[in-house]
Amino acid sequence: MRRSIGGNTIISYDEESYQKCTFAQLSPQMQAAIRAERPQLTSRAAAAGSAGASTSIPAPVTPFNIRPGHYVPVGAACGTTIEMIFFCDGRRAGWIALSPFAPNRMEPTAKARRRGADWVLDAVTGEVLQVKAADRISVGDPNTGVETMRWCPAGEVRASARAR
Repeated sequence: MRRSIGGNTIISYDEESYQKCTFAQLSPQMQAAIRAERPQLTSRAAAAGSAGASTSIPAPVTPFNIRPGHYVPVGAACGTTIEMIFFCDGRRAGWIALSPFAPNRMEPTAKARRRGADWVLDAVTGEVLQVKAADRISVGDPNTGVETMRWCPAGEVRASARAR
């Protein structure tokens, strides 16, 4: 390592050795910090396999050409209990309610209509989905604004957020 302090150059060498580990081997606090600061790394860690288990990432499905499953806001952890979760499996799409007692609002994807690069999910509310990548979308309407969301592996999403 080379540092400059007040015009003087200091060179120091680290004698400690480091060992590579998987995401699952990190402490829960470190995992939470990575999920909060760099959520894109957690999906890569899951893709590489955690704790020796192989995790397969599903291929994008029609009509939106995105990965089937749960989408959370980019800054949120996959297991969030305070953020809305968007779900799409190719046949239906909608929001997972925060309350475990409220029904999930799912609509058939066949009702979605293409408008340029966007998909109009609900013509009444003006809700629109825009595909950014196979695992990244933006969803919003004129009343609530637009939220950029990322795909999460099903195993990392809280159990009460499973689509019914």
